[in-house]
Amino acid sequence: MSVGSRGGWLTFGKKGTRATVGIPGTGMSWSEKIDSPAPQQCTPSFSILGLLVQLISLASILLLSGIFIYALIQTVSR
Repeated sequence: MSVGSRGGWLTFGKKGTRATVGIPGTGMSWSEKIDSPAPQQCTPSFSILGLLVQLISLASILLLSGIFIYALIQTVSR
């Protein structure tokens, strides 16, 4: 299952969660595995906390990517 939109999304699967950030229209993207499946004895509260930390991390990546793209566009348009 994937959640997100153009430019960034999270993919959840049996092998863990993957965060992907891309620059729309360019074919360029960056993807990183951000966790592994939780051990069977792990309680749900730890998994939810881990997911929140990963979502905050992804938001930071998307923000920095946006700032980088904005600066790049400003530089190219001069």
